Amino acid sequence: MNTLKGIGIDSTIVGLGPRNVLQIVLCVLCIAFLTISCVEKKTGNALPEAHAEGAVDEKEEPCEGHDHADKDTNSTDTPRIELRGKYSEGLAPALIAHHPDSGIEIGMGYVNLDGEVVIDGRFYQPGDFSEGLARVVSMENEKVGFIDKKGNWVVEPQFIPHALESCGPDPELEYFSEGRALVYTEEACGFIDKTGKFVIGPKFTQAGKFSDGLAPFINLVKDEEDESGRRVMDWEAGYIDREGNVVIEPKFEWALSFSEGLAAVEINDKWGFIDKTGEFVIPPKFPVVYGEYTNPGPFKDGKATITTENGYGTIDRTGKFVDEAAE
Repeated sequence: MNTLKGIGIDSTIVGLGPRNVLQIVLCVLCIAFLTISCVEKKTGNALPEAHAEGAVDEKEEPCEGHDHADKDTNSTDTPRIELRGKYSEGLAPALIAHHPDSGIEIGMGYVNLDGEVVIDGRFYQPGDFSEGLARVVSMENEKVGFIDKKGNWVVEPQFIPHALESCGPDPELEYFSEGRALVYTEEACGFIDKTGKFVIGPKFTQAGKFSDGLAPFINLVKDEEDESGRRVMDWEAGYIDREGNVVIEPKFEWALSFSEGLAAVEINDKWGFIDKTGEFVIPPKFPVVYGEYTNPGPFKDGKATITTENGYGTIDRTGKFVDEAAE
């Protein structure tokens, strides 16, 4: 019997020759190497590289939710880390749990591209970094403020943390864009600068982020029940500039942020796209599909995603589908 030392493979198995055995050994080693690589990625020893998109350097984290803990799990100073979002400007939000003996509560913080904690878990609902700041909720008073990349408060926590029914529906919009950030009060929504001062007072029911110098605003003009008890809500949407001046009158039912000079608006239960003068470039011809993540995507590289009854489709700047989706 000719057994390879340290591996335990018998070269007499089913009449295999030494050359066949060598091929099997190489296959086994390759499989072992790939297995170790996958384990390393899942346990945080390897993180994917970041990639840039627009003004914010984002990094998708395929192993989101997996631990990125130090090997010495018995140490009271070793945190357990679970990524809870994408990378932006080199940092990603993470759930950080210290050993109970350390006296530090579980909370949300940020890790760098190496998986190292750079902002400890002192917050709730951490947002993406944009223009050097990130929106977080304070554990102390449960209010929204903005921190820098060292975890210091730049805008003290003073705004309500969630989008109420009377305000914007998407907390992810609460980040700085073109020097303005959308924030909520108990009554309405407005925009602050990086000192935390309102530059556009809270006077809108809902709003979106600034892009191409404009931001959408939406106001509730009707909220009542019909004869059958069904709630009926009517909205008016338009656009403001960075000083709060209305530049596109509220003549739409809903409005999204501009991208590449075009913005999606809803009118008569159909989506179309307008330019910065408020004129339709793509007429409203795409029926509204209700559900999560069904709004038209922003234009990127001359294309935008549209939700149809058959799924998702992609259109060009003329409104023509460029894939298999049916209109």
